[in-house]
Amino acid sequence: MNIGYKFGDIQNQLHELAEELEDISSEKLMEISKSLAAPMLKNYLDSASEHYQAALQDRHDFELRNGNKWQKAFSLFDSYIQLSFELVAEYRKHNEVAAEKAENHQFIALIQLHAKALLVARETQALVTAGFADGAMARWRTSHELAVCSRAIALSEESGFRFLLSEHVKNANGMRCYDEYHERLNHAPFTPEMREINLQREAQALEILGKDYPKKGDYEWARPLATLNGIPKKKRISLKTLEELVGLDHYRPYFSWACEKNHAPSKVNYANLGTSCDESSPLFLVGASSFGHLEPIDCTVLSLLFTTTACLSPYPSVDTIVFNHVLSDFAQQVSESCVAMEKEC
Repeated sequence: MNIGYKFGDIQNQLHELAEELEDISSEKLMEISKSLAAPMLKNYLDSASEHYQAALQDRHDFELRNGNKWQKAFSLFDSYIQLSFELVAEYRKHNEVAAEKAENHQFIALIQLHAKALLVARETQALVTAGFADGAMARWRTSHELAVCSRAIALSEESGFRFLLSEHVKNANGMRCYDEYHERLNHAPFTPEMREINLQREAQALEILGKDYPKKGDYEWARPLATLNGIPKKKRISLKTLEELVGLDHYRPYFSWACEKNHAPSKVNYANLGTSCDESSPLFLVGASSFGHLEPIDCTVLSLLFTTTACLSPYPSVDTIVFNHVLSDFAQQVSESCVAMEKEC
């Protein structure tokens, strides 16, 4: 969309009124501003549909070029996600009756986390396909946390049970936050019935988690695993603590890097994945790019590997051992294809 406007035009148009504007009331200035804004807004609204159709075509054309350029890596990435889905779907079907009879909370928690990992992987895939490598890397941050939590639960059945219970504490806390702001948001409050349900479930969960659970942070559900590894009860469990416990702390530099892409940047060239490494001067990337897809794809595949193998752990068999090898070797192939493509860029 061409806004058809040069900044300062309005001020120049009102130059003759400059002396009057010095003493003009805020009400009069607001009236003048609205009268000038109304036709401009109408023009932009009227041209929105035309602009959108052109933008759709531009994005379609770019995605074709981007897809052709990264074809092998993109196709392997897609197949890897699909294999992870189909494998766990079959594993779940084969074991869900036994899990239900045994009330296996570990199995339930891991299936739940794996489903979320698949969703995030598809979101990451959509972002790299559309040319947003930095957004994809930011989304990987969730994939990493899912992998860490999955491995923690795979190592501790009790932690899996506590993980599921923690939902009720989060729901109650979310309700309290909503209560504080619903009037300013012009939203309806929780009904008394829903409030009572949330509070009852929270109270029941805290009977097992401990009354002081809400003060100890989001990862206190993993206390059984932490205790098993000699971490004192008074020490707060962070994501970094869990990373160390499950052997994924060496991804902390990538996690920190991904976190930067979720926050207001202080770096000049914050979009450093989607810009070419040959650029000699800083760029402010505001759109799609065919650069930088190696890291988000590679990291996402590895995290999905960790989550999937953890998900298969409650009911081990020869099948799971074989597919662990398949997934691991497949992940290596995806990584190598991305590295090869990155070198060509």
